[in-house]
This record gives sequence, C-alpha cells and structure tokens, in this order.
Amino acid sequence: MIRRSAVRMGAAALCAAVAGLAMAAPPSGEITYQGRLSDNGGNANGSYNLVFRFFSVPFGGTEICNTSKPGTTVTGGVFTTSLGPTVTDGPSGGVYTDLADVFKTFSTLYVQVEVNGTPVTPRTRLLAAPAAVNADRAHSLADVAVVSGSTWTVDGVAGALTIAGTNLRLQLGDTTLLTGSLRMRAPSLGDGTQSIFFLDGGSETAESFSWDDGQGRFELTDQFAITGPLSVGSLTGALDAYNRFGTQTSTSGAMNNIADVFVGGDVEVASNLISQGDIRLRSGLAEGDGVIYFREDASDTGENFRWDDSADGFAMTDDLFVDGNITFNGSGTGVANLQSAGGVTIRFDTDNNESGPNAGVFSLNIHAPNVLGTPLLRMQSSDEANLELDAGVTTNAFDFAEAFRPVAHEMDMEPGDVVALAVGGANKEHVELTTQAGQAMLLGVVSTKPAFTCGMGISAVQEADADLAALQQHLFESGDLKGVAAVGELLDVRMRQEWKPIAMLGRVPCKVDTQFGVIKAGDRVTSSPTKGHAMKQTGPGMSLGIAMEDANQPGKIMVLVRPMWYGGSAQDFGNIADRVGDHANSAAVINASHTTKASEQPAQDSARIAELEAETKDLKARLADLERFVTAQMQGNKVVSQR
Repeated sequence: MIRRSAVRMGAAALCAAVAGLAMAAPPSGEITYQGRLSDNGGNANGSYNLVFRFFSVPFGGTEICNTSKPGTTVTGGVFTTSLGPTVTDGPSGGVYTDLADVFKTFSTLYVQVEVNGTPVTPRTRLLAAPAAVNADRAHSLADVAVVSGSTWTVDGVAGALTIAGTNLRLQLGDTTLLTGSLRMRAPSLGDGTQSIFFLDGGSETAESFSWDDGQGRFELTDQFAITGPLSVGSLTGALDAYNRFGTQTSTSGAMNNIADVFVGGDVEVASNLISQGDIRLRSGLAEGDGVIYFREDASDTGENFRWDDSADGFAMTDDLFVDGNITFNGSGTGVANLQSAGGVTIRFDTDNNESGPNAGVFSLNIHAPNVLGTPLLRMQSSDEANLELDAGVTTNAFDFAEAFRPVAHEMDMEPGDVVALAVGGANKEHVELTTQAGQAMLLGVVSTKPAFTCGMGISAVQEADADLAALQQHLFESGDLKGVAAVGELLDVRMRQEWKPIAMLGRVPCKVDTQFGVIKAGDRVTSSPTKGHAMKQTGPGMSLGIAMEDANQPGKIMVLVRPMWYGGSAQDFGNIADRVGDHANSAAVINASHTTKASEQPAQDSARIAELEAETKDLKARLADLERFVTAQMQGNKVVSQR
C-alpha cells in the first residue's frame, strides 16, 4: 500500500510527497521509505540531509526514536532510502534501538520528516506493511500455525502453536509463559535425542540440557544447582533399577534399590552430606584403595583418610584426635598391634590437672627421639603416678645411670667419657671430666645405651630451655601441632646438652689411656691424668671398675663400672711388704750406727732415733694387717685390725 502526503516547506516552497512505504521480503528489520521532493513547483535535484522521527500520535507527544540519512540523493524530485534496523533512542519511556521493537510495541506510528533541519508537516502515518517487520516474532499471537519456513497461517486451534520446517528461528520475547506442556518432539517423528541450547561464549550450542536417547538419560553440559530437595526414585514406590549419573554401570546387588543414586564421577557438596544408610566407596568395583579427601592448603587432596589395600590397613595423613575410647579387639585373637613409623606418644593424666603439649603424668613414647640413647619405647612418669610391675623388666641395654648436668664449659662431653662429681660454687648435680689419676670424686662414665636412667622428671625437656618451652605452649594453644612438633625437636637437642646419663653400675664402653700401662681383661681401672680417660690401676685408691677387654692402645673398651675404694691386690701387698722391709732394714742400720756412735752424738740425736723406731714399728703393724686381710679374703673371713 502506498500512502501519499503533500507537504509544504516554509518560504522555500519546497514540497515533499511520501511516494511509498514498501516491505522487503523476507523481513530483515528494515523498511524502505520513498518520497518526492519539489522545489517551487518543480522537481528537486541534489543532496539533502533528511531526519526521520517516530511518534505514536499525529501531533505533539514525545519522540520515540529517530534515524538520520544525511546526503540523501534526490533526482527528478524522487528519493529512496531505508529505515532501520537500528535507530537512535528518543526521550520517551523505554529504550528503543531496534526498529522492529518499535513496531512490536506500538500499533500506531507516525513519521515526521526534517529536510535540511526544517520539519515537514503533517506527520505521515505508517500503515500495515511496515508492521510485517515483526512477523518473524510470534508476538501477541494466538491460534497461529507455521506450516512452512516462509508461510504463516492461522489454524483456529485455541492455544496451539505448531512450527514446522527446517532451520527456523523462533523469538518469543524476553519472557515466555507456558500454561501447558512443552513437547520437544512430535509423536510422528519417533524417539531421538532432543536438546535445549543456551547461548554461552558467543556460541548458540555452547551449553545444553538434553535427553540422550541412546543412553536413556538426561545430560547437562555444566554444573547443576538446585534450591530445593532433590527427589530420586519413582513417585509411587521403589525402582527396580538405579537412577544413575555418570557413565559407569552399577552392578552391586547389596544396595536396597530404593531411591539410590549412582554417581560415576565426582560429587561436590557445598553443605552437609547426610546418609541414613551405608556409604560404600568401591561398590561393585575391583579391590583397591578407598579414599576420603579433605581440603587442605588449597588442595582437594591435601589430607585424606583411606583404606590402603596393599598394606591391608587404614591410613591417615595427619593426627587423629579421639574424644572417646579406642578399642583393639585383635580380630578375636586377644592380640592387637599398635605400630608407628614415627613418634607416637600416649599420655595418661591421673588427676586431670596437667596442660600443655606434654600433659599427662605417664606416657609411652613409641620411636621416641634420641634423648638418652636410642629408646624404642620411652616411659615417663611424674610424682603423680608410679609404675608397678608384677614381674621383672628384661632389656638388651647394659647399665644403670643417673642424669647429671655437665659443667658449663663441658656441655659437649660424649659417651665413653670418664667423669667426676663437680662441687662448689654454682655447681649442683653437675659432673666434669676427670683430669687426675685416681681422682677422689670419681663418679662413672657417660653412658652409651643405659638400661635405666633416673634423676629426670617428665618436665626435664621443657626445663632445658624456658623460652622454647613457652613458644611450644603458645603453638599448642593456637592449634599449630606441626609447630609444636618442630619446637619439640629443638627442645630435645637442648635437653641432650643439659643432661648426661652417667653410668655408675654395669657394662659401659669407656675411653682408656694406655700410656700408663697396657690393660688386660680383669685389670682394675681408675681415672687417668688424660682428660676424661681411664687407665690401669696399680695400687690402692678410687677405682672406676674392671676392664672386660684388653687394650694395647688408646680407644674404647668395655668396662664393668662400679666406682669404689680399692685396697689393692695380694701382689700389691707383697710389693708393700718389700718396701716396708727395706724401710725397716734401713732404719736398723741407722739405729746401729747411732748406737755405735752414741757416745759421740749430741743428745738431740736420741729423739730422731726414737722417731725412726716408732715408724718402723708402725710399718710392721700395717704389714701385719695387710697380711691378715689377704688371708681373710682367701678364707672368706672378716678382717679385724690387731693394732
């Protein structure tokens, strides 16, 4: 349909006629505008700037949108141009940048033309043909059927919209409301895969919700979130088969087949996962590890609790805290094993008044750090608990030791060093390396592997360094258990410096010095002038113990340590007797000499002679005592001095 309208243009007497509004087919969102422009009764020729403004009323009102066509060519009074598909939004309500949206919204439209900035009146009404631009959008239509790709008909069936053909594009506006069912595939087409696609990343087939007819299941190309409950299973009762997600096949017959969900891939739960039945990690699959992961340090596999199928046992990657009891039933045999490849400490607090990382008055430390030797099992107790045994203790360690602190300048003393008790000044429970032969305060040897060590409380480690102990307590209270363990290792090092196990009874590797005599097994040994070493003992005095091995050169030998005063051997007594006899003979000669010359000696010589005689008598008495002592030792009798 062609609508003509004659217009007059001010003093210039230019006249324009709207020669036609034509609709292109198929619709592209544009309309063709053709008109005639006259100048003083003649046809206009040249280039003109034209602006087309759209209104919903013939006079006044608010401009909806506009489009400019500068430099439009007019020949013989006739011009032709296109309007749309894009336009410039006007000040009216709503936003209109697409001419098709304007036709969809307004049933009546008027166009006002400006020629070189001068409005041409009256406005021209657009009739039916331009409205066909919106025909490719089913807007406000009912009882419409599309029976081919380009033919539109009304079939008279209320509420039915049937679309047939290929490569059709259907736009239903911003929101589509359905009061009935939406059927994706007509019964006449038979079964097949059907999809609903969603634009993503510029692709119209990027994401989809599909019925996979080959697999017999629904599929989503991305995550699925639901705000309400997820009901699985038949609405009327139990299912005979599982409802499955994923690609694996469920073959387990142990599940109850009622509302079970089979998941072939990962399951991500943002809240709590509550199960009223069993959770089976490898249902229907071959034997293998079953793992439950916990997020740690931004890793989905940072911590885990798992069944280690190759080791046939459960394993955890971190500590286990139990509020209740741990029961070992040993598979009904009455025997249960508690094994550890690292340091595991079990602590008991009898009156529940301990706190901190070393709380507990009795502890079993399995694979404990090397504190005093290398114990596999370290037992600690305080004054709150005693250890009572119905039978003895058997160990492959050798000696009984007491813990002493080394003097400040000898913190580096090591196993095998011979030590003496250090007294005086600030020294208390301190020891020092020996430096004298037969040292009076001889105490023992720094133990290599003590069977028993006393003199240390359960808090000895913490007392070794107050600052480190305070840091460990802070880390414990803040929940940093890794930090507690790291500081604990530093405290163990400090404790080994602060305390030394001194063997005072038993077999101990001991440093020996042979420059004062070769040592044979069975020889008595005592402290040597060489610092921290023992040597062969050749006479009475403080004894360290008995050598159990030969020593021809400096080194370490096994010594049965038993510090005590040693009175000497029978050979030693014989040597003493010889020396006493020599002394007596000398005194007799001197006495005879003095007797012969008595008349010639001054009176003061008589006092010296009497002194020598007394010494001789005393030496003879000592010799008699020693002889009786040796005899009694041989006969098992007690010695009683006859002096």
